Amino acid sequence: MLPYAYVEAALARHAAPCLAGIKPANLVSFPSADIQWCDAYNAMLNDQGIYFTPICVCEDRAQVLVYRKDLLAHFCCQPKVFAALRYFGYQPECGLDAIIIRLKERMSGFIGTRSREQGKNFPHEIGLFLGYPADDVMQYVKTGGRNCLFCGYWKVYSNPEQALQVFHQYTECKERFALQIKSGMTIFEIVCVA
Repeated sequence: MLPYAYVEAALARHAAPCLAGIKPANLVSFPSADIQWCDAYNAMLNDQGIYFTPICVCEDRAQVLVYRKDLLAHFCCQPKVFAALRYFGYQPECGLDAIIIRLKERMSGFIGTRSREQGKNFPHEIGLFLGYPADDVMQYVKTGGRNCLFCGYWKVYSNPEQALQVFHQYTECKERFALQIKSGMTIFEIVCVA
C-alpha cells in the first residue's frame, strides 16, 4: 500500500476515465512540492501503458498529465486532431513524446509570463490531449469560449447528444473509481482488475 492516499483519491476523482481506458488523458493538479509520487506510479503502471508526466510545475501547483500512451498516440493521429495540432504549431508526425515536450513548453511559457498582457495565451489545445473533439476545441478558440451549446467536461459546440453520452460515461467511471478507492482498493488494483 502506497503512502499516497490523497493521490489515490485525486486520481480517482480526476483521472478515472483515462485510467479506465475510456479517455486518452486527464490533467490533475497537485501541490508542486509533492509530485515525487509520479515516479512510483510510473514504475507501477507504465507496463499497463499508463504514464504520469508533470507538464507544468509552478511555485504552488503542478499540472500532471495522466495518459494512456497508446490511446493518446492513436487519438493524435486522427485527421482532425492531427490538423488541429499542426494549427497550434505542433509536429504530430514527430511522435507523441515530441508533442508532449511541446505541450510542456507551451504550458511553462504561459505560466512563466504570468500575464496575458505579455501576449501569451493559455494553450487551449490541451483539450486535444484530453480527448475533447477537435471541432469543439477549434470552435472554442475561434469564439473565445462564447456561444457554446452547453458546458460539461468541455464546452460543446457540436454533436451534443454524443457529448452528453460521453459526459455520463465519465461521471459513472469517476463514481465507480471513488467507491473502489473508498472500499480500500488502490489505483493499481483497480487498473489491473479492469
